[in-house]
Amino acid sequence: MRGAGLPKVKPYTASRHAAGSYLSRAGVSPAIIVIDPTIVSHLLGRRRRVDPLAGLTEREREVLALVAEGMSKRAIASRLFVTERTVEAHVTQIFLKLRLAETPDQHRRVLAVLAFLRA
Repeated sequence: MRGAGLPKVKPYTASRHAAGSYLSRAGVSPAIIVIDPTIVSHLLGRRRRVDPLAGLTEREREVLALVAEGMSKRAIASRLFVTERTVEAHVTQIFLKLRLAETPDQHRRVLAVLAFLRA
């Protein structure tokens, strides 16, 4: 049975005056546009893609933003009032959470910055 289980909704119709007058002048019978509000809210509410930075903590995002600015570990440590070793720990966690494996062919800091800029 078609439409079984779907909620009954009052359709939204476009203004017959605006669309109808244009269409009738063009020799076309006026069209009625029906939009189900449930479908519209579902489509607008869903995320289009997964945010790769969603798994990072606020501090890791802060460190990544400073890396994206081109700052060294020493400069980041000075800015955040932490040790360089703490910055290294944050950067390591960022690499793990972004699934950036250590390979001789790729520079993980650059890949992390690209992920940051695309998010």
